[in-house]
Amino acid sequence: MREHLGPFTLWILCLDDETYTSLQTLQLPEVRTMRLAECETDDLRAARANRSYGEYCWTLASHCFSFVWDRDPTVPRLTYLDADVFFLGAPRDFFAELEGAGKSVLVTEHAFAPEHAHHEKSAGRFCVQFVTFCFEPRALRLLAQWQAQTRESCSSAKDAAKFGDQQYLDDWPVSHADIVHVLEPRNRTLAPWNADHAASQRDGWAPVLFHFHSFRLAGHRWTIWCHGYRIRTARMRAAYASYQSAIDSALAQMRDARLPARRQKVNLRGLNLLRFARSYALRRLVLHFHPPRFPAHGS
Repeated sequence: MREHLGPFTLWILCLDDETYTSLQTLQLPEVRTMRLAECETDDLRAARANRSYGEYCWTLASHCFSFVWDRDPTVPRLTYLDADVFFLGAPRDFFAELEGAGKSVLVTEHAFAPEHAHHEKSAGRFCVQFVTFCFEPRALRLLAQWQAQTRESCSSAKDAAKFGDQQYLDDWPVSHADIVHVLEPRNRTLAPWNADHAASQRDGWAPVLFHFHSFRLAGHRWTIWCHGYRIRTARMRAAYASYQSAIDSALAQMRDARLPARRQKVNLRGLNLLRFARSYALRRLVLHFHPPRFPAHGS
């Protein structure tokens, strides 16, 4: 973000005290932290009781806007970013496009490649990865509607009426056409589900941001770059290598500050092992091996 965005303020919602304490120790100049316990409302606590941790995280995404504006109502425009979004270019054209359209809400599509187009039915047309709201009455009314919907239901079940927080966005370009702008062209927001296709097209590779879905710091000497999708082009591998380098730098900064760095343990037993083996055989599991990055005894 420092390389590509220019001046910015990054508000981070800390879901646990360890994250909050670590960020306070690092003292990153552009970062402002928010403790979840200090942001939660009674309605959110009630919602948390009837869903999984992952579903609750999805519920919180739409509420992050209000958490910030409750603390600083002078902010004219906010953009929600998934934590695994990485900038490969400057998104200033995104905001220029929004302003040029005379709208106050910006959404980005999944833009699934043809071979993954069937996922749109379950995951939705739009991806909650880069969503912008301006501080104006019509946009705030839409935001409040979205928040109420996610508190009511934010399910990960395949047979749910709406999947997570994303499918609520599907009708926005029609029901709120006066304020909602869909980012174009679609090849500026890439992810494992469309990057390989974009890289194979003439003039198709133009990523401003890359969504590193399924990237996991899984092992002492290995990282899962991608699970469920293929990485077949040199451009994609270069993008993953760039992200890995940034992650390595962040881990080194944490080690220098004597902060704990945790990996996500992967259960390689039974059915899970069979799934990983099948994905690897189908080239839908990409592993990156590296020197040790975590204490041998640590998590």
